[in-house]
This record gives sequence, C-alpha cells and structure tokens, in this order.
Amino acid sequence: RVFVDQCIATKDNLKLDSPLPVVTALAFRISDAYNALVEQVHEDATAAFDELDEDERARREEARLDREFAIGEMLRLALNLDYGDEIGRRKMFQLVQSMLAQDVLPEALLARCLDVLRVLSTSERDLIRVVVEVVHGLRDPSDPDAEAEAEAAMKGDVDDAETEMGSPRRPQRPAQLPKPATEMSPEEKARADAVDLRCLALCIGMLERVNSVCHVPFSVVRTARS
Repeated sequence: RVFVDQCIATKDNLKLDSPLPVVTALAFRISDAYNALVEQVHEDATAAFDELDEDERARREEARLDREFAIGEMLRLALNLDYGDEIGRRKMFQLVQSMLAQDVLPEALLARCLDVLRVLSTSERDLIRVVVEVVHGLRDPSDPDAEAEAEAAMKGDVDDAETEMGSPRRPQRPAQLPKPATEMSPEEKARADAVDLRCLALCIGMLERVNSVCHVPFSVVRTARS
C-alpha cells in the first residue's frame, strides 16, 4: 500500500501497474479478513473469554488489532484501484456497504469504508443515499431482505446481474416505533445507545465527505442532532 502511494505521489505509472491487485481479488481478500475479525469479536464476547489468563487475553487483543490494521490497509489500497471492471466495482461496493451496515464493524474501520464508498459512488447524492439506507438498517434491523443481502455480500454471493450502484432504493417498510427508554432493559438501553452513536458517526463521516449539504435528507440531519 505504501509502495502504491509512493508511485502515485511520484507519478511513476510504469511501476504502479504490477503491484495493484484485481478489484475482485482484493474484495474477496477483504471479505475473508473481515469475516475472520467478526468471528474473533464474537468469540471474545463470550463468557469463555473472561476465563482466559491475562497473557492469552492480551495475545488475542493484539491479534484483533493486527486484523483491523490489515483490513484498514487493504481498504486504503482499494482507493487506488482501477474500477473500470464493473463486476469488480459492484462487488467492492456491496462489500463495503454491507460492512458499514453491521454494528460489529470496528470504529477504526468506519472512516476507511466511507472513503472507499465515496470513490465508488457515482455522485454525492448516491453516497448520501447509501448512508441513509445504512442508518435506517441499523435503527430497524428486522428487515429480513436487508439481512439476507448483507450476509450474501459478505460471502461474495451477490448476483452481479441484479446488483447495480445507483439503483432505486428498496421500498421502505413502515418504520417501527422505538420502545420508550423507560420500558427498556439495561441491555436494550445500552444497545440503543450504541446504535445511536454508530449512526451519529456515520452521519458525521458522510458530511465530512460531501462538498454540499443542500441535498442531505432531513432524517440524516435529525439523526446527527439527536
């Protein structure tokens, strides 16, 4: 990744062609690395993790941070790929979108995913539309179609013939009214607070990557204000 950045900085296009991977190949590599990271995060969240000794917990924490770093570098490398191949472009787009739609995505990788999404989006309006859909999905995760699409994207099973950036939004189901905070259990309250923070981070990251806010939907502004 550093070598590619140096070639771009010095405009050395002759050396730049050989190290750049094919978009589809890098998308699958990122997907495999991210799935391994998610699996470790779920394992560390179990009670068995607390039973490990301090050295083993430190080793697993270091391994998790190494995985996050490697994924972040691959996402930075993805910014400089040639997206002339529409199939590879759609696969990368679906992968990054599905990563953003998962609340398990580490905060450190959120900005990297948004950077790639900005490069792949056809316009600011398209970037805003995708982030709005992600925010709606995080706030109302009960949509089975959205869950199936995210799972398929992470496994690389997206139908390229039917997946297209900038396609019309999937019809939105009527939004379910959130449960009042007074009726939430401590676990539900913590979950709701975490989702609010993630949505706020997405809104801030999206606004930092657009030059104009005139077309930002009011729902996004309301989310950021709340």
